[in-house]
Amino acid sequence: MKLFSFLIVIALAMLPLHAAGQEFVEVPVSGYTDMESLNLNNNYTRIYNITVPAGYSFTYDFKVYGSEGIVIYLMEKNQPGLYENYSTPDPVMNFSRTTPTDFGYVHEYILGVNSLSGNDTDFRATLIIEKAPTGNYTLYYILILVGLAALVVFSYKYVVWQEKQEKKEKQAQRRKGKGKKRH
Repeated sequence: MKLFSFLIVIALAMLPLHAAGQEFVEVPVSGYTDMESLNLNNNYTRIYNITVPAGYSFTYDFKVYGSEGIVIYLMEKNQPGLYENYSTPDPVMNFSRTTPTDFGYVHEYILGVNSLSGNDTDFRATLIIEKAPTGNYTLYYILILVGLAALVVFSYKYVVWQEKQEKKEKQAQRRKGKGKKRH
């Protein structure tokens, strides 16, 4: 856990590197795939800016070529904190995650990749922003309509039955009333 806290501090410390010449990769909505290298020239860090429109999901996949692993961290832009389930506390050789789809909001993420080894590290980054599939709810709508129709028919039949019962009761009361008058 101490290592993960240390990595959070490193991740947050990397954000101001933009002013120090750190290159940010703006990921287009069409996605991004490239071979990358972490070395002394880029401070062993690569930072991606990702904007995920509402109704889209974001998938990222990293594969390291060589023997040195990379640390990956994901955070919401302009928000404190790190998404622990979408980040790695320890260096990894392969890492892939997909963020949940949010149909109501646009999300701006910062995805950082870092090499803690101090050695050059090559990796393939695949970042995909894709429209999330929406379910086909036609069957549910049909079932709701059939249920409503059945409710209307049942209600109508009940009202008709109830009216017949009331007529029978009135006739029975009339017969009783006529029978009492004769005696």
